[in-house]
Amino acid sequence: MLSYPKVQNKPRVLQSLTGLSVSEFEQLWVSFERAWQDYLGDFQ
Repeated sequence: MLSYPKVQNKPRVLQSLTGLSVSEFEQLWVSFERAWQDYLGDFQ
């Protein structure tokens, strides 16, 4: 399965998959991770 940790050190692959640079993706990653954790908290 493809995951961010597998492509975070391969900027060309990450950009091919997402259209974003590593720094752009990391900015989104922080927001998505926070939202995901909030979502999971609703079920606990």
